Amino acid sequence: MEILVGLFALSTVVLAKVVWRLHSALRAKEDRLDYTASECERLQNHITKIARHVEEHNGGALFRIKECRETTEAIIQYAPDLFKNATGLVHWLSATDQFLRELDRITIEAAPTNRSETRALLSELCGPTTLYDRLKFGPPLSGLAS
Repeated sequence: MEILVGLFALSTVVLAKVVWRLHSALRAKEDRLDYTASECERLQNHITKIARHVEEHNGGALFRIKECRETTEAIIQYAPDLFKNATGLVHWLSATDQFLRELDRITIEAAPTNRSETRALLSELCGPTTLYDRLKFGPPLSGLAS
């Protein structure tokens, strides 16, 4: 009988130790999850602030796309030789347009605003991206200036 009591006491101590380790492991995992959740929330708030700043200041990305394309069209109209002399210019303008379009897409996802009329108007004014493709791969610039 004393042996059974000793075994019972030993098994109780072992079981308590196992339960304590499981509790500690679960507590540590819960702490990591809490930290991860708070970090995700902090990053989401930061992304939202950046997206709102892009959208609300200086006309947003769509306005900059429109300006970039108007600049390109002005160069075509008034100084088409500039594209011949600075061969990388069309690629830089095209890359800027591409970057701004992606920034606009991300901004819409991160901080949707209720500016649908403005967005629709600017989207229409921006026109297609084929302008840069015409310059890169299309007919000579003399045909575009007319």
